[in-house]
Amino acid sequence: MFDCLLCNACANWCETGYEPARFIREARRELVVTDALPETIRKNIAAALEDEGCIYGRKGTKGELHSEVANLPNQADILLVLGDSVAIRNPEIGIAAIHLLRRAGVEFTVLKNEPSTGSDLYDLIGETQEVQTIAKRLTEAIKTTECSTVVALDPFTARIMLEDYRRWGCDLPRVRTATAVVSELVETGKLIVNRPLEMRVTFHDPDRLARDLKETELVRKIISAMAGPWKEIFLHGANARSCGNDVVGSYSPQIVEMTGRARMDDALRTGAELLVTASASDKGILCEVGEPNMYVEDIFVLMDACTEREG
Repeated sequence: MFDCLLCNACANWCETGYEPARFIREARRELVVTDALPETIRKNIAAALEDEGCIYGRKGTKGELHSEVANLPNQADILLVLGDSVAIRNPEIGIAAIHLLRRAGVEFTVLKNEPSTGSDLYDLIGETQEVQTIAKRLTEAIKTTECSTVVALDPFTARIMLEDYRRWGCDLPRVRTATAVVSELVETGKLIVNRPLEMRVTFHDPDRLARDLKETELVRKIISAMAGPWKEIFLHGANARSCGNDVVGSYSPQIVEMTGRARMDDALRTGAELLVTASASDKGILCEVGEPNMYVEDIFVLMDACTEREG
């Protein structure tokens, strides 16, 4: 049961409309309620709950990302929500997103001490009271910014906010994906690519973005703005093969090693030199494959470099 990546590939191909991921989350919740969890999973959950829902260790921004966030106002019309994986493991993605919004003239902010989104814990233990409490804690923090729009930088964050938060009584303002916002900024000319990519490019769709949220075209508009003709990877869009996720990797790294390797092999067959990702978790997993013939980078980091002005 815990080997499942909850990527919804099975539901995408199912003619009956059955969604196994939903019932697997429910079954995981029942294991928590009946105290029947495997010991390895129990330890992971205990550690996450001790860190207020974060599976990556102590929450909080550090270094350059911390400095960038500290310089932002406490309130703004737009709030950028980083998500746990960005804030702790992939701060360069958060830094790039902040640069892009600032460069486009967007008035925005980021929570100084952003609580966990609860998305990873939700995958581990389902719709428990603990997960809902974490969601409500973040919702209350969001209200202090008086924002009218939340921009979710990570697809895991976007998915739980758009599909679950309101069902749990979390009264959020409008929620948008960061890829949708950046695509709009490119289309309206507020972000201009003046240093296009010179490498041969392919793209890996995050399953939470492509399947759960049905967003596949906006991210491709961003890539097309940065690169010349580029090659689609085998099994892309809603049919994308999952490369794994950090939740499963935290207790079963061998599964994620296999899924990451398989997806990297798909990318290599395109003849590309650069594999673009749009999820912090996916970037980490694909980088850890250690493939010498493929450079892996996040879409916001690349867009930051492509729109940076000389001098």
